[in-house]
Amino acid sequence: MQHSADSSHANLGAMPTALPSEQPPVDPTTVRRAKAEIQGLAQEIAQLVRSEIAPAEFYEALLTRVVSALAAEGGAVWVRGDDGQLEQAFEIRPGQDHFSAAEAQSRHTRLLQGVLASGREALVPPQSTGASEAGNPTPHLLILGVMKNDQGPQGVVEVFGRSDTRPSTQRGYLRFVAQMCELAGDYLKGQRLRQFEDRQSLWHQAETFADQVHRYLSAEQVAFTLANEGRLLVGCDRVAVAVRRGRNFQVMAISGQDTFDGRSNLVTALTKLIRVAVATGEPVWYRGDASNLPPQLEAALQKYLDLAHSRTLAIVPLTRSGNPADRHRAPEVIGALVVEQLVDASPNTAIATRTELAARHGAVALGNALEHEQIFLLPLWRAVGKWRWLMSAARLPK
Repeated sequence: MQHSADSSHANLGAMPTALPSEQPPVDPTTVRRAKAEIQGLAQEIAQLVRSEIAPAEFYEALLTRVVSALAAEGGAVWVRGDDGQLEQAFEIRPGQDHFSAAEAQSRHTRLLQGVLASGREALVPPQSTGASEAGNPTPHLLILGVMKNDQGPQGVVEVFGRSDTRPSTQRGYLRFVAQMCELAGDYLKGQRLRQFEDRQSLWHQAETFADQVHRYLSAEQVAFTLANEGRLLVGCDRVAVAVRRGRNFQVMAISGQDTFDGRSNLVTALTKLIRVAVATGEPVWYRGDASNLPPQLEAALQKYLDLAHSRTLAIVPLTRSGNPADRHRAPEVIGALVVEQLVDASPNTAIATRTELAARHGAVALGNALEHEQIFLLPLWRAVGKWRWLMSAARLPK
Protein backbone atom coordinates (compact mmCIF):
# COMPACT_ATOMS: atom_id res chain seq x y z
CA MET A 1 0.00 0.00 0.00
CA GLN A 2 2.95 2.31 0.81
CA HIS A 3 4.54 1.78 -2.60
CA SER A 4 1.34 2.54 -4.50
CA ALA A 5 0.74 5.76 -2.57
CA ASP A 6 4.27 7.01 -3.24
CA SER A 7 4.15 6.14 -6.94
CA SER A 8 0.88 8.01 -7.39
CA HIS A 9 2.35 11.02 -5.66
CA ALA A 10 5.41 10.98 -7.87
CA ASN A 11 3.34 11.48 -11.04
CA LEU A 12 1.92 14.81 -9.88
CA GLY A 13 4.61 16.67 -11.72
CA ALA A 14 2.82 15.87 -14.99
CA MET A 15 -0.10 18.11 -14.03
CA PRO A 16 -0.63 21.36 -15.94
CA THR A 17 0.63 24.44 -14.17
CA ALA A 18 -2.63 26.39 -14.60
CA LEU A 19 -4.70 24.52 -12.03
CA PRO A 20 -5.54 27.46 -9.77
CA SER A 21 -6.26 29.93 -12.56
CA GLU A 22 -6.70 29.95 -16.34
CA GLN A 23 -6.12 33.68 -16.85
CA PRO A 24 -2.95 34.55 -18.84
CA PRO A 25 -0.29 35.67 -18.46
CA VAL A 26 0.93 33.25 -15.81
CA ASP A 27 3.51 34.37 -13.29
CA PRO A 28 6.21 31.67 -12.84
CA THR A 29 6.33 32.37 -9.10
CA THR A 30 2.58 31.82 -8.85
CA VAL A 31 2.93 28.58 -10.80
CA ARG A 32 5.62 27.27 -8.46
CA ARG A 33 3.59 28.27 -5.41
CA ALA A 34 0.46 26.56 -6.82
CA LYS A 35 2.36 23.37 -7.62
CA ALA A 36 3.90 23.32 -4.15
CA GLU A 37 0.46 23.79 -2.59
CA ILE A 38 -1.01 20.95 -4.64
CA GLN A 39 1.94 18.70 -3.84
CA GLY A 40 1.39 19.43 -0.16
CA LEU A 41 -2.31 18.59 -0.34
CA ALA A 42 -1.55 15.36 -2.16
CA GLN A 43 1.07 14.45 0.44
CA GLU A 44 -1.49 15.04 3.18
CA ILE A 45 -3.84 12.60 1.47
CA ALA A 46 -1.03 10.05 1.15
CA GLN A 47 -0.41 10.33 4.90
CA LEU A 48 -4.12 9.84 5.61
CA VAL A 49 -4.02 6.64 3.54
CA ARG A 50 -1.42 5.20 5.89
CA SER A 51 -3.37 6.18 9.01
CA GLU A 52 -6.26 4.35 10.68
CA ILE A 53 -8.70 7.22 10.23
CA ALA A 54 -12.40 6.31 10.01
CA PRO A 55 -13.91 6.16 6.49
CA ALA A 56 -16.21 9.14 7.06
CA GLU A 57 -13.29 11.30 8.19
CA PHE A 58 -11.11 10.10 5.32
CA TYR A 59 -13.71 10.93 2.66
CA GLU A 60 -14.20 14.40 4.15
CA ALA A 61 -10.46 15.06 4.22
CA LEU A 62 -10.00 13.67 0.69
CA LEU A 63 -12.76 15.72 -0.93
CA THR A 64 -11.87 18.91 0.93
CA ARG A 65 -8.29 18.75 -0.31
CA VAL A 66 -9.22 17.81 -3.89
CA VAL A 67 -11.74 20.64 -4.17
CA SER A 68 -9.19 23.05 -2.69
CA ALA A 69 -6.42 21.92 -5.05
CA LEU A 70 -8.60 22.40 -8.13
CA ALA A 71 -10.26 25.58 -6.84
CA ALA A 72 -13.53 23.81 -7.70
CA GLU A 73 -17.09 24.80 -6.86
CA GLY A 74 -17.75 21.66 -4.81
CA GLY A 75 -17.89 17.90 -5.02
CA ALA A 76 -19.09 14.64 -3.52
CA VAL A 77 -17.79 11.19 -2.59
CA TRP A 78 -20.05 8.26 -3.46
CA VAL A 79 -19.46 4.73 -2.15
CA ARG A 80 -21.04 1.43 -3.09
CA GLY A 81 -23.59 0.23 -0.54
CA ASP A 82 -24.47 -3.32 0.44
CA ASP A 83 -27.18 -3.35 -2.24
CA GLY A 84 -24.74 -2.26 -4.96
CA GLN A 85 -26.20 1.25 -5.20
CA LEU A 86 -24.14 4.38 -4.66
CA GLU A 87 -24.55 6.18 -1.36
CA GLN A 88 -23.24 9.65 -0.64
CA ALA A 89 -20.46 9.59 1.96
CA PHE A 90 -19.61 13.31 1.94
CA GLU A 91 -20.40 16.37 -0.15
CA ILE A 92 -19.43 19.99 -0.69
CA ARG A 93 -22.33 21.49 -2.61
CA PRO A 94 -21.94 24.41 -5.04
CA GLY A 95 -23.95 27.55 -4.37
CA GLN A 96 -27.03 26.40 -6.29
CA ASP A 97 -28.79 23.04 -6.08
CA HIS A 98 -29.10 21.56 -9.56
CA PHE A 99 -30.64 18.23 -8.48
CA SER A 100 -33.98 19.42 -7.11
CA ALA A 101 -35.87 18.10 -10.11
CA ALA A 102 -36.46 14.34 -10.19
CA GLU A 103 -35.46 14.14 -13.86
CA ALA A 104 -32.13 15.86 -13.22
CA GLN A 105 -31.41 13.65 -10.24
CA SER A 106 -32.20 10.53 -12.28
CA ARG A 107 -29.82 11.58 -15.07
CA HIS A 108 -27.11 12.29 -12.56
CA THR A 109 -27.57 8.95 -10.78
CA ARG A 110 -27.37 7.04 -14.07
CA LEU A 111 -24.17 8.91 -14.90
CA LEU A 112 -22.51 7.94 -11.62
CA GLN A 113 -23.62 4.30 -11.92
CA GLY A 114 -22.25 4.15 -15.45
CA VAL A 115 -18.86 5.51 -14.39
CA LEU A 116 -18.73 3.06 -11.48
CA ALA A 117 -19.62 0.13 -13.75
CA SER A 118 -16.97 1.09 -16.33
CA GLY A 119 -14.29 1.65 -13.69
CA ARG A 120 -12.86 4.56 -15.71
CA GLU A 121 -12.57 8.25 -14.86
CA ALA A 122 -14.53 10.70 -17.02
CA LEU A 123 -14.95 14.37 -17.92
CA VAL A 124 -18.60 15.28 -18.48
CA PRO A 125 -19.43 18.69 -20.03
CA PRO A 126 -22.13 20.81 -18.42
CA GLN A 127 -25.78 20.36 -19.42
CA SER A 128 -25.04 17.20 -21.40
CA THR A 129 -26.91 13.94 -21.90
CA GLY A 130 -25.36 10.67 -22.99
CA ALA A 131 -26.52 7.11 -23.52
CA SER A 132 -29.29 5.62 -21.36
CA GLU A 133 -30.42 9.15 -20.44
CA ALA A 134 -27.37 9.57 -18.22
CA GLY A 135 -25.92 13.03 -18.10
CA ASN A 136 -24.75 16.15 -16.32
CA PRO A 137 -27.67 18.46 -15.46
CA THR A 138 -25.40 21.10 -13.88
CA PRO A 139 -23.63 24.12 -15.41
CA HIS A 140 -20.33 22.74 -14.05
CA LEU A 141 -17.75 20.47 -15.59
CA LEU A 142 -18.04 17.13 -13.81
CA ILE A 143 -14.69 15.50 -13.07
CA LEU A 144 -15.30 11.88 -12.07
CA GLY A 145 -12.74 9.48 -10.67
CA VAL A 146 -13.19 5.87 -9.54
CA MET A 147 -11.95 4.42 -6.24
CA LYS A 148 -11.00 0.74 -6.48
CA ASN A 149 -9.77 -1.98 -4.18
CA ASP A 150 -8.90 -5.63 -4.83
CA GLN A 151 -12.62 -6.34 -5.41
CA GLY A 152 -13.03 -3.74 -8.15
CA PRO A 153 -14.67 -0.29 -8.26
CA GLN A 154 -16.03 0.75 -4.86
CA GLY A 155 -16.87 4.41 -5.24
CA VAL A 156 -16.78 7.62 -7.26
CA VAL A 157 -15.17 10.97 -6.47
CA GLU A 158 -17.13 13.76 -8.15
CA VAL A 159 -15.77 17.30 -8.51
CA PHE A 160 -17.77 20.30 -9.78
CA GLY A 161 -15.08 22.03 -11.85
CA ARG A 162 -15.07 25.25 -13.82
CA SER A 163 -16.21 24.86 -17.42
CA ASP A 164 -14.35 27.93 -18.79
CA THR A 165 -10.96 26.20 -18.94
CA ARG A 166 -8.89 24.84 -21.79
CA PRO A 167 -9.23 21.15 -22.75
CA SER A 168 -5.60 20.53 -21.76
CA THR A 169 -6.24 21.97 -18.31
CA GLN A 170 -9.38 19.86 -17.92
CA ARG A 171 -7.39 16.74 -18.77
CA GLY A 172 -4.90 17.79 -16.10
CA TYR A 173 -7.76 18.05 -13.62
CA LEU A 174 -8.87 14.55 -14.56
CA ARG A 175 -5.36 13.11 -14.11
CA PHE A 176 -5.10 14.70 -10.69
CA VAL A 177 -8.48 13.32 -9.55
CA ALA A 178 -7.55 9.89 -10.93
CA GLN A 179 -4.30 9.93 -8.93
CA MET A 180 -6.15 10.92 -5.77
CA CYS A 181 -8.58 8.07 -6.40
CA GLU A 182 -5.64 5.67 -6.61
CA LEU A 183 -4.60 6.84 -3.15
CA ALA A 184 -8.17 6.39 -1.96
CA GLY A 185 -8.10 2.88 -3.40
CA ASP A 186 -5.03 2.13 -1.31
CA TYR A 187 -6.97 3.32 1.73
CA LEU A 188 -9.88 1.03 0.83
CA LYS A 189 -7.51 -1.93 0.53
CA GLY A 190 -6.04 -1.17 3.93
CA GLN A 191 -9.50 -0.73 5.38
CA ARG A 192 -10.53 -4.12 4.06
CA LEU A 193 -7.46 -5.73 5.66
CA ARG A 194 -8.28 -4.03 8.96
CA GLN A 195 -11.82 -5.38 8.75
CA PHE A 196 -10.45 -8.90 8.30
CA GLU A 197 -8.17 -8.40 11.32
CA ASP A 198 -11.06 -7.03 13.39
CA ARG A 199 -13.24 -9.95 12.34
CA GLN A 200 -10.54 -12.45 13.28
CA SER A 201 -10.10 -10.72 16.63
CA LEU A 202 -13.86 -10.81 17.18
CA TRP A 203 -13.97 -14.56 16.47
CA HIS A 204 -11.21 -15.14 19.01
CA GLN A 205 -12.90 -12.97 21.63
CA ALA A 206 -16.29 -14.57 20.96
CA GLU A 207 -14.81 -18.05 21.38
CA THR A 208 -13.25 -17.07 24.71
CA PHE A 209 -16.46 -15.39 25.84
CA ALA A 210 -18.63 -18.39 24.92
CA ASP A 211 -16.29 -20.74 26.76
CA GLN A 212 -16.52 -18.62 29.91
CA VAL A 213 -20.25 -17.90 29.92
CA HIS A 214 -21.32 -21.51 29.22
CA ARG A 215 -19.09 -22.90 31.94
CA TYR A 216 -21.54 -22.49 34.84
CA LEU A 217 -24.97 -23.84 35.73
CA SER A 218 -25.70 -21.22 38.36
CA ALA A 219 -27.75 -18.21 37.27
CA GLU A 220 -25.76 -15.95 39.59
CA GLN A 221 -22.42 -17.12 38.18
CA VAL A 222 -23.68 -16.86 34.61
CA ALA A 223 -24.89 -13.29 35.24
CA PHE A 224 -21.56 -12.31 36.83
CA THR A 225 -19.57 -13.78 33.92
CA LEU A 226 -21.89 -12.30 31.31
CA ALA A 227 -21.51 -8.83 32.82
CA ASN A 228 -17.72 -8.84 33.16
CA GLU A 229 -16.71 -10.87 30.12
CA GLY A 230 -19.46 -9.21 28.08
CA ARG A 231 -18.01 -5.76 28.78
CA LEU A 232 -14.67 -6.91 27.34
CA LEU A 233 -16.34 -8.45 24.30
CA VAL A 234 -18.57 -5.46 23.53
CA GLY A 235 -15.89 -2.89 24.31
CA CYS A 236 -18.17 -0.62 26.35
CA ASP A 237 -17.92 1.09 29.73
CA ARG A 238 -20.45 -0.90 31.74
CA VAL A 239 -22.65 -3.99 31.42
CA ALA A 240 -25.43 -5.06 33.77
CA VAL A 241 -27.41 -8.31 33.76
CA ALA A 242 -30.91 -8.72 35.16
CA VAL A 243 -32.75 -12.02 35.70
CA ARG A 244 -36.49 -12.35 35.66
CA ARG A 245 -38.10 -13.43 38.94
CA GLY A 246 -41.81 -13.88 38.34
CA ARG A 247 -43.18 -10.60 37.03
CA ASN A 248 -40.23 -8.55 38.24
CA PHE A 249 -36.54 -8.34 37.37
CA GLN A 250 -33.53 -8.53 39.64
CA VAL A 251 -30.22 -6.93 38.71
CA MET A 252 -27.81 -9.73 39.56
CA ALA A 253 -24.50 -8.44 38.20
CA ILE A 254 -22.82 -5.17 37.22
CA SER A 255 -19.43 -5.29 35.52
CA GLY A 256 -16.51 -4.28 37.70
CA GLN A 257 -18.48 -4.67 40.94
CA ASP A 258 -18.29 -7.80 43.08
CA THR A 259 -21.08 -6.50 45.32
CA PHE A 260 -23.58 -3.65 45.08
CA ASP A 261 -26.63 -2.38 46.94
CA GLY A 262 -29.70 -3.73 45.18
CA ARG A 263 -31.87 -1.14 46.92
CA SER A 264 -29.83 1.89 45.82
CA ASN A 265 -31.52 4.59 43.77
CA LEU A 266 -29.42 3.71 40.71
CA VAL A 267 -30.23 -0.02 40.76
CA THR A 268 -33.90 0.66 41.55
CA ALA A 269 -34.18 3.05 38.59
CA LEU A 270 -32.41 0.55 36.33
CA THR A 271 -34.76 -2.25 37.41
CA LYS A 272 -37.82 -0.13 36.59
CA LEU A 273 -36.32 0.85 33.24
CA ILE A 274 -35.62 -2.79 32.36
CA ARG A 275 -39.17 -3.80 33.22
CA VAL A 276 -40.63 -1.11 30.95
CA ALA A 277 -38.13 -1.66 28.12
CA VAL A 278 -38.51 -5.44 28.01
CA ALA A 279 -42.27 -5.03 27.68
CA THR A 280 -41.70 -3.69 24.16
CA GLY A 281 -40.33 -7.11 23.10
CA GLU A 282 -37.48 -5.51 21.15
CA PRO A 283 -34.00 -4.18 21.99
CA VAL A 284 -34.08 -0.54 23.06
CA TRP A 285 -31.21 1.73 21.99
CA TYR A 286 -30.62 5.25 23.28
CA ARG A 287 -27.95 7.42 21.63
CA GLY A 288 -28.74 10.85 22.99
CA ASP A 289 -32.26 11.23 21.59
CA ALA A 290 -35.27 9.66 23.31
CA SER A 291 -37.98 11.53 21.38
CA ASN A 292 -38.87 8.44 19.33
CA LEU A 293 -39.53 6.28 22.41
CA PRO A 294 -42.96 5.69 24.00
CA PRO A 295 -43.75 8.20 26.78
CA GLN A 296 -43.67 5.61 29.58
CA LEU A 297 -40.30 4.30 28.41
CA GLU A 298 -38.92 7.80 27.90
CA ALA A 299 -39.88 8.77 31.47
CA ALA A 300 -38.23 5.68 32.99
CA LEU A 301 -35.15 6.23 30.84
CA GLN A 302 -34.81 9.85 31.87
CA LYS A 303 -35.00 8.96 35.58
CA TYR A 304 -32.19 6.47 35.14
CA LEU A 305 -30.05 8.81 33.01
CA ASP A 306 -30.32 11.50 35.68
CA LEU A 307 -28.45 9.12 37.98
CA ALA A 308 -26.20 7.18 35.57
CA HIS A 309 -25.33 9.97 33.07
CA SER A 310 -24.93 7.45 30.24
CA ARG A 311 -24.40 8.77 26.70
CA THR A 312 -25.32 5.50 24.98
CA LEU A 313 -27.52 2.77 26.45
CA ALA A 314 -28.93 -0.49 25.13
CA ILE A 315 -31.38 -2.87 26.80
CA VAL A 316 -31.56 -6.24 25.04
CA PRO A 317 -34.08 -8.86 26.24
CA LEU A 318 -32.65 -12.30 26.92
CA THR A 319 -35.14 -14.89 25.70
CA ARG A 320 -35.56 -18.64 25.87
CA SER A 321 -37.28 -20.42 23.00
CA GLY A 322 -40.23 -22.60 23.89
CA ASN A 323 -41.61 -25.66 22.15
CA PRO A 324 -40.63 -25.49 18.45
CA ALA A 325 -44.04 -26.94 17.55
CA ASP A 326 -45.78 -23.95 19.17
CA ARG A 327 -44.89 -21.30 16.61
CA HIS A 328 -47.53 -18.81 17.78
CA ARG A 329 -46.07 -18.48 21.26
CA ALA A 330 -43.53 -15.71 21.75
CA PRO A 331 -40.13 -16.62 23.26
CA GLU A 332 -40.01 -16.42 27.04
CA VAL A 333 -38.11 -13.43 28.42
CA ILE A 334 -35.76 -14.65 31.16
CA GLY A 335 -33.58 -11.60 31.64
CA ALA A 336 -32.03 -8.50 30.11
CA LEU A 337 -28.58 -7.33 29.07
CA VAL A 338 -27.82 -3.62 29.65
CA VAL A 339 -24.90 -2.06 27.76
CA GLU A 340 -23.74 1.49 28.53
CA GLN A 341 -21.27 4.01 27.17
CA LEU A 342 -20.57 6.79 29.65
CA VAL A 343 -18.52 9.06 27.36
CA ASP A 344 -18.90 8.36 23.64
CA ALA A 345 -22.38 8.78 22.11
CA SER A 346 -21.43 8.37 18.44
CA PRO A 347 -23.11 5.53 16.49
CA ASN A 348 -20.94 2.42 16.53
CA THR A 349 -21.98 -0.59 14.49
CA ALA A 350 -19.26 -2.72 16.14
CA ILE A 351 -20.82 -2.24 19.57
CA ALA A 352 -24.26 -3.13 18.23
CA THR A 353 -22.95 -6.31 16.59
CA ARG A 354 -20.98 -7.38 19.65
CA THR A 355 -23.92 -6.63 21.96
CA GLU A 356 -26.13 -8.88 19.86
CA LEU A 357 -23.50 -11.64 20.01
CA ALA A 358 -23.15 -11.33 23.80
CA ALA A 359 -26.93 -11.36 24.27
CA ARG A 360 -27.35 -14.46 22.11
CA HIS A 361 -24.78 -16.49 24.06
CA GLY A 362 -25.91 -15.03 27.36
CA ALA A 363 -29.53 -16.00 26.77
CA VAL A 364 -28.60 -19.64 26.10
CA ALA A 365 -26.29 -19.87 29.12
CA LEU A 366 -28.77 -18.19 31.45
CA GLY A 367 -31.62 -20.35 30.17
CA ASN A 368 -29.61 -23.52 30.86
CA ALA A 369 -28.73 -22.30 34.35
CA LEU A 370 -32.32 -21.45 35.23
CA GLU A 371 -33.53 -24.80 33.91
CA HIS A 372 -30.89 -26.58 35.99
CA GLU A 373 -31.90 -24.68 39.12
CA GLN A 374 -35.53 -25.76 38.63
CA ILE A 375 -34.70 -29.47 39.01
CA PHE A 376 -36.96 -30.98 41.67
CA LEU A 377 -35.23 -31.28 45.09
CA LEU A 378 -31.94 -30.07 43.62
CA PRO A 379 -30.48 -29.10 47.05
CA LEU A 380 -31.28 -32.60 48.32
CA TRP A 381 -29.57 -34.26 45.35
CA ARG A 382 -26.53 -32.08 45.94
CA ALA A 383 -26.48 -33.07 49.61
CA VAL A 384 -26.79 -36.75 48.68
CA GLY A 385 -23.94 -36.42 46.25
CA LYS A 386 -21.79 -34.78 48.90
CA TRP A 387 -22.73 -37.48 51.42
CA ARG A 388 -21.67 -40.23 49.02
CA TRP A 389 -18.33 -38.44 48.62
CA LEU A 390 -17.89 -38.27 52.40
CA MET A 391 -18.74 -41.96 52.83
CA SER A 392 -16.31 -43.14 50.19
CA ALA A 393 -13.68 -45.68 51.22
CA ALA A 394 -10.89 -43.12 51.12
CA ARG A 395 -12.75 -40.81 53.55
CA LEU A 396 -14.02 -43.38 56.10
CA PRO A 397 -10.85 -43.47 58.26
CA LYS A 398 -11.09 -39.69 58.69
